[in-house]
Amino acid sequence: MNDESFNFCDMSLSEEERLNNLCNQLTTDELLGQMNTYGREVQRLGLPNFNFTGEGLHGILDVKNATSFTEIIGLTATFNKTAWEETGMAISSEIRGIMNYPTIATHYFVSQSMFSLIGNINIFIDPRWGRGQETSGEDPWIAGEFMTAYNRGFRGSNLDPYYDQRCIKVATGLKHILAYNLECTVPKDDSSTCNTDYPTRINFNGNVTNQDLYETFLPAWEKSLSSGDVDGIMCAFVAVNGIPMCANKEILDDIVRKEYGFDGIILPDYDAIFNFIDEFFYSKNFEEATAAAIDATVDLDTPLNYLDTNSLTTIELGGVRALKEKLITESQLIQSCKRINRIKLKLGLFNPIGDCNYSQIKPSVVESNKHLYISLSSSEQSMTLLKNNNNTLPLPITDYSLFEKENLDIDSEISLLTQIQEQASKHFQMKFNNYGDSSNKKKIALIGYSAQSLMTYVGDYSPTPSFIVNVKTAFDYYNINYEFSLGNKNLRSMDTSLIQPAVDLANDSDLIVLCLGLGGNIIEGEGHERQDLLLPGVQSMLLSNLTNTDKPIVIVLINGGPIDISYAKNNDNVKAILEAYYPAQMGGLAIVNTLFGFNKPAGRLPYTIYPNSYCNEMDISNQNMRLSPGRTYKFYTGTPVYEYGYGLSYTTFKYSNSSPLEDSIFIGEDFRFVFNVTNTGKTNSDLVILGFSYPNGEDAPLRQLIGYDRIHLNVGETKTVYFFQEASQMGYVNKNGKKFINSGLMKVTIGDLEYHITVKPKNGQYSLIL
Repeated sequence: MNDESFNFCDMSLSEEERLNNLCNQLTTDELLGQMNTYGREVQRLGLPNFNFTGEGLHGILDVKNATSFTEIIGLTATFNKTAWEETGMAISSEIRGIMNYPTIATHYFVSQSMFSLIGNINIFIDPRWGRGQETSGEDPWIAGEFMTAYNRGFRGSNLDPYYDQRCIKVATGLKHILAYNLECTVPKDDSSTCNTDYPTRINFNGNVTNQDLYETFLPAWEKSLSSGDVDGIMCAFVAVNGIPMCANKEILDDIVRKEYGFDGIILPDYDAIFNFIDEFFYSKNFEEATAAAIDATVDLDTPLNYLDTNSLTTIELGGVRALKEKLITESQLIQSCKRINRIKLKLGLFNPIGDCNYSQIKPSVVESNKHLYISLSSSEQSMTLLKNNNNTLPLPITDYSLFEKENLDIDSEISLLTQIQEQASKHFQMKFNNYGDSSNKKKIALIGYSAQSLMTYVGDYSPTPSFIVNVKTAFDYYNINYEFSLGNKNLRSMDTSLIQPAVDLANDSDLIVLCLGLGGNIIEGEGHERQDLLLPGVQSMLLSNLTNTDKPIVIVLINGGPIDISYAKNNDNVKAILEAYYPAQMGGLAIVNTLFGFNKPAGRLPYTIYPNSYCNEMDISNQNMRLSPGRTYKFYTGTPVYEYGYGLSYTTFKYSNSSPLEDSIFIGEDFRFVFNVTNTGKTNSDLVILGFSYPNGEDAPLRQLIGYDRIHLNVGETKTVYFFQEASQMGYVNKNGKKFINSGLMKVTIGDLEYHITVKPKNGQYSLIL
């Protein structure tokens, strides 16, 4: 073998020359082996296998002792790009820290990789969907904004102390293109698992209009992929308009590759290509299925037994015959080989060891103080206050020195958790004072399975951290005077025997903190679909019985998808409701810090909370966004329990225009809004600012998000905020799938400001395709 066989390791050559050198010398079997998601090794070239199944949604999936970060639905609720990017940066550091040390990598989890599927950017169009917790919610624009920042954190952020422009830190994959929004069409009667007698995600065909395709399902992909900084995408199990997504050449090749300029890899969800044969009857055999996938520019395939790295894929089983029958060409295999190995080049894996700064990251970053601090901070920022009658929250306390996260030393060898415990014990004894009465130490009744459960806090697709701080543990850290009662045996149990002891405790207490919710991989999650939007098990009965005690109740919700909490919203004894989502391993501290005012809530709902009747009005299998009563905040014509973007604060703010606003612009011109915000309340706080437009025209959305920002304001402080929006952001999509804007009067709201802007025709154009 001459030295030219290894020119793919020659850094003086161009990327294309190196890839040509590698892929053009591979045999057919070796090329097909490269297209296995476990990346077959080529021993004669020293090319090791490479795993494309890594998962890093909000921490490294299934890895023991890795940091668990806020589930994506909650992280989105922060509306904070920096928090999104920092979280991605922290997770990728843990991936690199493990993978830089092969013996450590094997110890943690054998199938982890420097390629990580980091995000589910499907749109949360139905509140029953079990995987909505993994998404950025209902708004396609925010889904794209989130994933752009999150992806930057993973691949290489200038916020990163190891930042290196010569290579990427972790290669990233996004999932699942396209229109994957359900697990089941019919769940089993006794659970949220799927009744396989009816269509499920592996054989569901969704009918999607051009209008919905370009207005709802594609924009997040366009935003994320057009930057050129995404390494891979996963095509979904489902079919769209009769074509399995992993065979959908129009979407994957014509739109994603040619229109968006995406040159990364496309890999299928597990067995999706085999399902062409077995579920959709789209292909007759392995070679036809192979040809359909490769013609749609899919590059990889999963083994038929995905837990067995030696198991063959559909493409490996059908590739040789497909070549002989001229269903595919060898040039297509070489093109896939180049896309696959370009990722390894970008990671620096064909360069000398140590050439990339990221190779210096050590396993000590895993569950480090810095990462636990980021997890706690993002969880706190996600906290969304839905109700706060009579300013019940924050709960009044005395005899304490204010707990400040800024006093924690993230560089100390003392664990962050130990530091928090020491601060709590040394600096104050927590006392709950009932509406200012400091004469007695009042007692809290802490009630609910979700107050003391553990894995409930981390959600689906999570690592297994070394510890989880739930609300009960956080109460103990802060020496809060409380007693605990379970109230419900578990989330799904219909056993009512624990309700009365909880009521007895409530009657003997001054205030109730009631933790309710779902389970990230129990009630909802992959393979789970809720039948309704109610609290599962006996939780509604528990709540009803506790309201009859006439004691003030503060509800903490720990969940991913929306729950119809109309009863709690309308009941006078429920004084406050705090939405915590799945707040991760530091979540109990984030919740308790918010209840007692150490953290000021500023999160906003990334979804609509519908009334439970919505489930009877909307067929989960019908993906038409405008079908009455409509899907998401953009088209829902009913009355929500709480609307998209809702969230209260512990202080008050005043909006005002900082300068006169032009009340008219010509069609096609960009929009510019400049305004002031003042903290007029009594406490320093963050504020999330959301702007919405109300497009005019037939079939237009009711409203749509056009701008967002998160700022911090001290008491009495004023800041000037700028929203600059391109005309394309203000338009909407017509029935032909074309985005356009109409002339005429357009309403825009930002906070409590309301604008009415006349869009004037120009050069005789009253409507403009954008």
